[in-house]
Amino acid sequence: MAAAIEIPVEPLTEAAFAPFGQIVGVRDGAPLFAAPGVKTWGVDFKIDGTVEIHFARFDHADGMAFAKMERHFNVTQAFLPLDGAPSVKVFATPTDPDPSAIPEREDMRAFYLDGGRGVMMWKGTWHSDILPAQPPTGAVAMITAIETTVEMAEMGKAGRYDGKLTQIVDFAERFDQTFRISDPNGVIAG
Repeated sequence: MAAAIEIPVEPLTEAAFAPFGQIVGVRDGAPLFAAPGVKTWGVDFKIDGTVEIHFARFDHADGMAFAKMERHFNVTQAFLPLDGAPSVKVFATPTDPDPSAIPEREDMRAFYLDGGRGVMMWKGTWHSDILPAQPPTGAVAMITAIETTVEMAEMGKAGRYDGKLTQIVDFAERFDQTFRISDPNGVIAG
């Protein structure tokens, strides 16, 4: 197996994350709603289907490595931290729905999620799983579509990666590539 390809982690900012989606949290600009004692900021969540909310707990792994990325065509999935644990998630911009249009390494960007803000991805945005930055785990609420969950479960049982609503690429299987998060600028250690 080839050595893991490094992807440097970077801070999560609105400008840097804009090609992939929106930050869920306090954002630049005026709040969507303000009243005494409360301010809210919205995101452009869209779904073709039925909303489903999951609780997901991801285990920390030394090396913060991954080999699979996925994208969903029917929902702008959101990941909201529940335990304040920092994590990293890798994204690549949406590509043509053609199954051969998969991201290259230079298209992938790793963002540090500090545990206080979430992210919402545009439809079709490629993404890795949550990679907790510290042991033992990181937990998120995931807002998705029931139809996506059902299809992914069916794909998993059948050993397929090419659904109508979801596409998964296993870089280790197809290209003998894996990826590992690096922190050359001390973003995680910071």
